[in-house]
Amino acid sequence: MAEPARQQVPAAAPRPRVKTFDVFDTLIARRCVEAKRVFEIVETRSGLAGFAAHRVAAEAEVAHAPYTFETIYAALAARLGLDPEATRSLSALELAVEQENAIPIAENIAAVADGDVLISDMYLGAEAIRSLLRAAGFDRPVSVIVSSDGKRSGRVWPQALAAFDISEHCGDNMHSDVLMALAAGVRARATDVHRPTRIEAALADMGLRDLAALSRETRLATHSPDPQIRALQIVEADFNLPILALASVLLLRRAVRSGVRKILFSSRDGNIWLPMARAIAASRGLDIAMDYFFTSRLTRVKPSESYLDYARKTITPGSIVVDVCGTGWSLAHLFERLGLRGQTIAFLQKLPARADYEAMAPTPPGSEIAQLFAEVESVNNTAIEMCNYATHGMVIDVRDALGSPVAIFAEDRRSARVKNGVEAQQATARIFLDALRRRPLAETLGFDDDSLARLGGALYRGLAAEAAVYALYFDEHMAEDRDALARLR
Repeated sequence: MAEPARQQVPAAAPRPRVKTFDVFDTLIARRCVEAKRVFEIVETRSGLAGFAAHRVAAEAEVAHAPYTFETIYAALAARLGLDPEATRSLSALELAVEQENAIPIAENIAAVADGDVLISDMYLGAEAIRSLLRAAGFDRPVSVIVSSDGKRSGRVWPQALAAFDISEHCGDNMHSDVLMALAAGVRARATDVHRPTRIEAALADMGLRDLAALSRETRLATHSPDPQIRALQIVEADFNLPILALASVLLLRRAVRSGVRKILFSSRDGNIWLPMARAIAASRGLDIAMDYFFTSRLTRVKPSESYLDYARKTITPGSIVVDVCGTGWSLAHLFERLGLRGQTIAFLQKLPARADYEAMAPTPPGSEIAQLFAEVESVNNTAIEMCNYATHGMVIDVRDALGSPVAIFAEDRRSARVKNGVEAQQATARIFLDALRRRPLAETLGFDDDSLARLGGALYRGLAAEAAVYALYFDEHMAEDRDALARLR
């Protein structure tokens, strides 16, 4: 008699190999920085006095055992005597504020692959957390595991290891994300990218929380695997863009006091500053015309007839011409050719007269030069120029085409490496500008001119010491400067 056939027992499916990530302050951060600020915003919008303190107390009341968002709000409702409808309305408002404040941490998001797993100790449920991730622009297909204290207690790791072959866990909490993971045999990597830099922390400590938050949001939302490009992004976010924001406030205040109706931002250094000033002016309801002025040392000192015609139509009496820095030499020569007297020039930094310029042609009198920042007279101006590069070459002429000015640019001979840096700076500026349009500088606008001028000067001096900018740009910057001088001579 034949033996019965043996049944084949299917082999257990191999555990998928994944990386795991914490969520809050690892993949996303809060625009308002701290969780308690979310509660303060809810208090303001709801009009419920004391909400923020009661919200903190309600969570502390239930945190002795596993808890959820619903558990917290049940305790909060009991504390405040809320009916079910009011409770639902408040909890929905808190989630909406969390979504508004969700911003990406691009450096860590770049490490997440499809199929990876997010593990969060959080009172919000998995779907609510997914909604915050989507609000921050994160849309990868990943799994989300949520508990109130699974990582902190260590209970989540044996369960996660039974389901996944975890190659690495990344998180910001040294106890929950690192020590407890290592204790379970999971390789762990700590991240502190979310923490404010020294500049962001200093701005916040001074009372400029709005400007500090904009810098932090911009820094977190940018990333490059190239260390040199990444360093440029951070310099833009922490130094150059706050500098331009402070300069815009000071410039607009000067324009309002003087009754100025038009501000011209000189190419090329004014290309990032112009949209910043426009955004701040719009937030204040100011009706001041602002334009990009096609200009260069060459066109100002050796203008063609078509350029003079363009400049005559553009520089109207009483307007302000601005640039990040300069001696005023070439603009004064242009004003003289145009017959303009008493024309105002505004710089972040007024540079001392240059002997080589004066030897070519002494500076004509008659222009008023304003320096917006304090204590910057002896600072090296090269860094501010390099941080405000445009994507186009030097303006060599402007011609009329059917009534419209058309700029003629010199050939852009910068290397591909430098152009990549410029593109990264421009992209960083766009992120800052988008954030600025959502969050007007209410706290910064509360400071007086002298305070802003001193702070702008301090940031300006700090920027001048940032080696990352010189490392990429300096050689080509100086070569272009020598070429411009040769053209002038």
